Formats: sequence, C-alpha cells, structure tokens
Amino acid sequence: MARIYKPKESEKWIPHNLYMSIIYQIRDYDRQKAELDAFRESADRGHNPTERKGIKIVQMGRTVSAIEHALEDIPEEYRSDVWAHIVNGAPYPDYANIKTWRKYKLLFIRLVGENLGYLDKNERLGSGGKNNVLL
Repeated sequence: MARIYKPKESEKWIPHNLYMSIIYQIRDYDRQKAELDAFRESADRGHNPTERKGIKIVQMGRTVSAIEHALEDIPEEYRSDVWAHIVNGAPYPDYANIKTWRKYKLLFIRLVGENLGYLDKNERLGSGGKNNVLL
C-alpha cells in the first residue's frame, strides 16, 4: 500500500490524527458494510440483538452512511478513482490533473469527517486565505 501523504493545504482544517482516523474508516468500509448487512439479515430472521450488538449496528450504520453520502458529492467521473486511491493506494489516472485528484480526495475526506460529526461544516470556509478555495 502506498504511503499516506497529508497535503499541507488541509493542515489548517484537519489535524493529522483525525485525518488518518477518517482515512482508516474509509478503508474499513467494506468490512463494516458486510458486518452491518450480516447483522441486519439476522435481525430480519427474528434474532434479537443484544444491546451491545445494537449499539455496534448503529455506529457502523452511521459510518457506512457517512461514507456513502460523502461519495455521492464527488463528481461521478472521479468517484471510483478517488476511492481506489484512498482504499488501495492505486495511482491516479492521467485524464485529469493531479491537483484535480487531490481536490476531490480532500473534499471526500472532509465530507466524511463532517458527516461523522468530527468536523464543523462552517469551518470549511475559514477566515480567508488561498487554502479555503480547496475545501
């Protein structure tokens, strides 16, 4: 897997540990989605989940939903490649400039953080400066 480089443009808004936490939650999407589907199927068969499992279902559902909603806000032609880059470390294709790819990657990460409640949506606009244009 490729190394994770946090662009300097995002330092103003996303602390490093939070940035990495969001990245890891995105990478863990497939496992969480599969586990959530398994929980829901067992609940449909009449099994009564314990309180601990119920809390886990709610938390995983919230994370899965946050990632899916954030991905919907990325233009369709960039979604799969931004996803592949974050999850698998795949290189960006050549049909767009690297700055375009970075812009949508950071936007996706920012939106996931906002949807999870880690970041404030109003902070995206900030207090002036060239970096506010990116996110």
